[in-house]
Amino acid sequence: MPWQCGECGWGWEALISNRTSGNRTGCPVCAGLVVTPTNNLAVWCGENGREDLLREWAHPDKAPTAFTRASGVKVPWKCGECGWGWEALISNRTNSSHANGCPACAGRVVTPTNNLAVWCENNGREDLLGEWAHPDKAPTDFTRASAMKVPWQCGECGLGWEAFVYSRTRSDRPSGCPTCNPGGTGKGGRSAKHR
Repeated sequence: MPWQCGECGWGWEALISNRTSGNRTGCPVCAGLVVTPTNNLAVWCGENGREDLLREWAHPDKAPTAFTRASGVKVPWKCGECGWGWEALISNRTNSSHANGCPACAGRVVTPTNNLAVWCENNGREDLLGEWAHPDKAPTDFTRASAMKVPWQCGECGLGWEAFVYSRTRSDRPSGCPTCNPGGTGKGGRSAKHR
């Protein structure tokens, strides 16, 4: 059955049951589901102060005017600050409560300037580099927040154990050698009872 929106004038077809059910649908343009000259990502960015998305747009074949802000299409982006390229859903970049940005700037991906080795050097945690015992991977292959469990070897007692990278780098009670530091708060040093 044909319908015409009383607000924007858009015409569309929908079943009566879809318009009257508990999950009723309204105008697809007003809901941000249809691309028009006045309803597209470029217009939305301009109206909502999100020109940063237009600067980071990296789709090789389509412009932001070809999508709505609510689009579930994954497109390429390039960070205006660090130059990192990644793909993300358009709707994830425009979500008002949890809009996501560059994963490199947020520390979620490994880069030459964002990895465990750089973090350790910048934060006085070179002890972690000394205790690193992964046979195939280097600290430069992980971020400080990695949820990967890797092998470590204590620089004081020689004990080998496995721990999540993030558990060793967290600011509140970082884990350490389970023998030398059973409380988990040390930076590789022994607790008072083992000295």
